Amino acid sequence: MTSREKIRVLIADDDYLVSEKIRDIVEMLGYSVVGEAADGTQAVEMTCALRPDIVLMDIEMTGMNDGLLAAEKIQQSCPTPVVVLTAYQRPDFLEQANRAGVAAYLIKPPNPGELERTVTIALARFQDMQKLRQLTVKLEIEIAERRRAEQELQKALREKDVLLKEMHHRVKNNLQMVSSLLYFQAENEDEQRVLDILQSSRDRIRSMAMVHEQIYQSEALSYIHFERSIRSIAIYLLHAYDASTDRIHLKIDAEPAILTVETAMPCALVLNELVSNALKHAFPDNRAGTLMINFSEHEQEYRFTVRDTGVGLPEGLDIRRQGSLGLTLITDLAEKQLHGTLTVVRDAGTTFHMTFPKPV
Repeated sequence: MTSREKIRVLIADDDYLVSEKIRDIVEMLGYSVVGEAADGTQAVEMTCALRPDIVLMDIEMTGMNDGLLAAEKIQQSCPTPVVVLTAYQRPDFLEQANRAGVAAYLIKPPNPGELERTVTIALARFQDMQKLRQLTVKLEIEIAERRRAEQELQKALREKDVLLKEMHHRVKNNLQMVSSLLYFQAENEDEQRVLDILQSSRDRIRSMAMVHEQIYQSEALSYIHFERSIRSIAIYLLHAYDASTDRIHLKIDAEPAILTVETAMPCALVLNELVSNALKHAFPDNRAGTLMINFSEHEQEYRFTVRDTGVGLPEGLDIRRQGSLGLTLITDLAEKQLHGTLTVVRDAGTTFHMTFPKPV
């Protein structure tokens, strides 16, 4: 307000004499009295109808019984600065007044200077409260919009997860179907070389299918617990090659390791090749022995070792130049796809040791 004449006041007091005294002070200050309410209910109705600049309200009136309740109703229906008038101050008064949205209060009977100062403070405080309410409403709208956006995003992510799981499930089923076709093809073959090729192909496909199976069964679709895949693939290959556990002792020491799908798949193929090669060639003539698999995670790299106590590789065999398809596949996966290093140790059997860096 820039001038007193523009300040329009509604007086609410059920005591006529007090109301008249307040009117005299208000008019003496140059304010305009737009109406006088005799109870709380009337105060709310007149505030909404007359739209005064400020309401001077007794704290205890008939009707609503409590001026604070009337002040709260005013703020809910037609926000207006309210100054409550009280003959005494209860200990909990300020807290209740703040909850009701009261802009200021005066102890009865007010003098002109106190009333003028309080009205000025109340109008300024009410403007600040209105700005704060507007900011609060804006913030609530933004929060609601963000919450809706997050809910839509979560819904989209859930739908995406369902689709990805379905995709991995179908890929696993398709790989198993291919494996079955190779099995039926092998049933009609007599040449051992062809049977070996078909069996090796089935093993590789089955190992890939196991990775996809673990993916769609897990909650997270971007990575798998690879130590579980190691155990599943190794046990499957033991059964596939009819390797009795009494003859081939399997020892697995795999630390819990979370690998991305892009890393887990070539690791699973390397494991398949190393274990199947050991089962096919390391223990001829029902020779007994031990097959050890170690997988560990370090600060910058993974370390993967497959060792057997079998007959060992032929002397002078260079796995990078003279190796079988399986050995060639192992070196390509380890060095080209996983960007790691592969070393072979020929000592009381054969040890393949691979290290590869963690993805950045």
